[in-house]
Amino acid sequence: VYAQDKTGGGWRYSPGQPGDTSAVGWQLMALKSGHLAYLDVPPKTIAGAINFLNLVQSDSGAKYGYTGPG
Repeated sequence: VYAQDKTGGGWRYSPGQPGDTSAVGWQLMALKSGHLAYLDVPPKTIAGAINFLNLVQSDSGAKYGYTGPG
């Protein structure tokens, strides 16, 4: 949660960096695992990840870019 990019909502290789889809995918899996283990996963964190995915999608979600739409 701490390492999430506060602007775009993604993750990369250093805390606060703008995200990329591979790092975001792994982070979402980690957050889901934490949630299943009854850890607190803030809804704001999930909303940020959704925001990132919306920013990198194109063709109405048929395609997702690495760091931007495309």
